Amino acid sequence: MQTNRKWNYNHGFKLATLVLKNMIKNTHAFTLLELMLIVIVIGTLASIALPQYGMLVEKSKIQNAIINIRALQKAQIAHRQAQDLPTFSNNISDLDIDPPKLSSDLGYSLSPVNPCATIQTTGSPKYPYILQVDCDTGILTCSGGSPDGWTFCNSLKL
Repeated sequence: MQTNRKWNYNHGFKLATLVLKNMIKNTHAFTLLELMLIVIVIGTLASIALPQYGMLVEKSKIQNAIINIRALQKAQIAHRQAQDLPTFSNNISDLDIDPPKLSSDLGYSLSPVNPCATIQTTGSPKYPYILQVDCDTGILTCSGGSPDGWTFCNSLKL
């Protein structure tokens, strides 16, 4: 048995309208459990990421300090050769260099004998360290680290 019906576009529009009304009627907000799970997941990710971020920030400060101590070393060598002196300078104004731009928790000192330049942490940092350079040999030494045995100096691969 064959029915001879013509498709009416009006029927399609009514069907789509009914489907949309049902979708709008059945929407709901997040439950308290879903929101708590989201907070737990975000908290877990943050607890993993923040310590790693802290170590990266500290390591970048040390890399900046290494760049500065190398600049101090080159300035010390240039000053000694230009002035034909037997020792290095202990005053930054004698050198043809601007004072190093270090973060607020770092300090530097110059010495007329080796090590000719030192950069060290000041105050009470979490990971205290000292960078020293021997201007005659160019050897950079690092000492310090953290009480738990992990030291930044070992990770620098000097």
